[in-house]
Amino acid sequence: MLVELLLRHWKLDNASDIIGKIYNDSDKATIAALSTLVFAAARDSDEVAHGIVENAARELALATVAVKNSLDFSGQQVALALGGGLLLYEIDFRTKVIQAIGTCMSVGEVALVEEPALSGARSIQGDREGRLIGINLMKRSE
Repeated sequence: MLVELLLRHWKLDNASDIIGKIYNDSDKATIAALSTLVFAAARDSDEVAHGIVENAARELALATVAVKNSLDFSGQQVALALGGGLLLYEIDFRTKVIQAIGTCMSVGEVALVEEPALSGARSIQGDREGRLIGINLMKRSE
């Protein structure tokens, strides 16, 4: 299904044309905008799309753990501030990310951050221990 969605999106006839579109004609924002198609295909049980989503959740969890370790939060519960369109509006993805993080470390309060500067400041103020990791995953439109 994902291939068909990509072909329709770019008005292509051949699946092999997708490679050229991705590597020759597209910038990062254009590729990021395809996340809508990937999530739609994953929800429709497309195995490749499902794998992409699962891998993205795991990689984001690993990055979060790396930040935690570099900040020396060892053995302590860590609050998360989640921002960006994918984590705010793709609820299934957000759940997968939080679950993946939870398998690697103890997760405290999870705050959704729609306005990063204001919400981030409030989250930090509210976290008396000062143990907060902010994750912002943006989906950029074309």
